[in-house]
Amino acid sequence: MKKMTKIIVIGASGVLGGLICTEILNLFKKNVKLFIGDYKSNRGKITADYFNAEFCETNIDDLNELSLSLSGKDLVIITINQKEPVIQKLCLEKSIPCIDITAFYSFAKKVQTLYNTDTNDNKSTSIIMAGFWPGLSGLLLTEALKEFDEVYESNISLIQNTNAKAGASGIVDMLKIISEPVNTMYNDTNITLSGFSLKRKIKLPFANKEYTTRLISHSEKQMLSEKLPVRNINYWTTWNNCFFNLLISIMNKTKLLNIIVNKIDKNTINKIPRHDAKKSEETILVVDVKGKKENNIIVKKLCIKTFSDYGTTAKIVAALARESLTNRTAGVCLPLEITTLNKVLKIINDERIEYYDS
Repeated sequence: MKKMTKIIVIGASGVLGGLICTEILNLFKKNVKLFIGDYKSNRGKITADYFNAEFCETNIDDLNELSLSLSGKDLVIITINQKEPVIQKLCLEKSIPCIDITAFYSFAKKVQTLYNTDTNDNKSTSIIMAGFWPGLSGLLLTEALKEFDEVYESNISLIQNTNAKAGASGIVDMLKIISEPVNTMYNDTNITLSGFSLKRKIKLPFANKEYTTRLISHSEKQMLSEKLPVRNINYWTTWNNCFFNLLISIMNKTKLLNIIVNKIDKNTINKIPRHDAKKSEETILVVDVKGKKENNIIVKKLCIKTFSDYGTTAKIVAALARESLTNRTAGVCLPLEITTLNKVLKIINDERIEYYDS
């Protein structure tokens, strides 16, 4: 009888956590035993009943209970924010591979430091920045770079949807990213700008449509700069609603975004109706690279058009789960270090995710 793969999703009761549970069950089918990790037992048990899974208490302030909950698992998926990599430390001690969707450089570096200073030779895989953006964005850029002998500039742009299904934590994280100042190169000089202020127009490779994106600071930029041969990577974003973009811009200029990020309770954000299931939440990720190939200056553009930001993130995490269980890379890694764009898209195999190469 084939051994069941035991996977625990910590934060499974959240919007993204629930979507990841669904995709894990869809991908692994009958070969997985799913565990629901939550620090609230009542909520966690309700979630576990919904997925026909088993509940485990995962309070990061109770290390003994958390350690017991992780024991015997084959993979840990983390969808909650941690100030310190408590869960990764236990995974390292127990040689359990783990996947974290964190989007912040400071936390990712803490995970790297944890693994680099540990003396255990049997280090398990710890995938960080796993998802759509960051995550698939890095895979898309890696694919684009294959064309070039030398790269001058890379741009990663996300066209978001105001109808996106997102949890409070994801919303706050995005607003935090937008509110931060941006360091970039201009005429070979480092300059600092306000986030979401500098504009750039991009054309989609699959339609006669143009979007005005805005420059932002993104932690994946720093991680990719350490891994890939790129001089200058810039991150841009916009929403599919001009009025909403203007509103975010004004809020950032008047420092209201900082107040929302630091002062407003996430439970309050959850009470605000945002998502309409009857309407589209299509989102688009575009990577364009300028560089040299056989002494010619060329620009290459790759694009992913998908049905949902969170929905695609869940599918990517499930695909990375399969890859991490078969590819035992030791230590901390980005998705691009454990798999490729083509492998992930093949595993996902969803016609709602369209890939364009121009």
